[in-house]
Amino acid sequence: MKRKNIFLAILPFLFPTLLFSQQSKIDSLSIEPLDKIPGKRSIYVMTFSLREPLLANAQFQIEFRPDFDLSGVLLAGSNTINGGIQSRVENQVLFLSRTGQGAVLPAGTIYEISFANIKNPAQGRYDLSASLFNEPSDDDKKSTIQATVSIGQSN
Repeated sequence: MKRKNIFLAILPFLFPTLLFSQQSKIDSLSIEPLDKIPGKRSIYVMTFSLREPLLANAQFQIEFRPDFDLSGVLLAGSNTINGGIQSRVENQVLFLSRTGQGAVLPAGTIYEISFANIKNPAQGRYDLSASLFNEPSDDDKKSTIQATVSIGQSN
C-alpha cells in the first residue's frame, strides 16, 4: 500500500515529462501553391521550422488528398537546405528526402523546400498531413502535423 501511495504521489510530476517527450519535433509548417488557380499546375513551397536539428538524411512525407494530381511532380529543391533534395511519389504521398550530403542544420531556423508541377484541385480548402522522419530508420520518432492549402482564394 505504501508503494502505491508513493507512485501516486510522484505521478503528477511524471505526466508532464511524458507529455513533453511526445511533443512534435515540427514547430511550424505551411504548404502553399505559388499559383492558386484551380486545375492549374503549380510550384508548391513548404516552409517549416523544427524544435530539433534537421539531420542530413531527414525525410518528409506529405499526404495529399485524391483531389490533387501528383503525376507531374518533376523536382524538388531548396535554397535554405544544403546537400540536395530528392523527391518521389507513391499514390498520393510525396516523399521529400535530404540526400545525406548536406550538413546537420540547426533547430529554430525557417527552412523552405519547393516542389514543382502539382495540379491544383477545385477551389476550396484542403487539409494535408505532413510527417517528418528525422531519423528515417526509426518509425517511432516520426512527427506529424496538419497544414491547410487554399485553392482559388488569396489566403
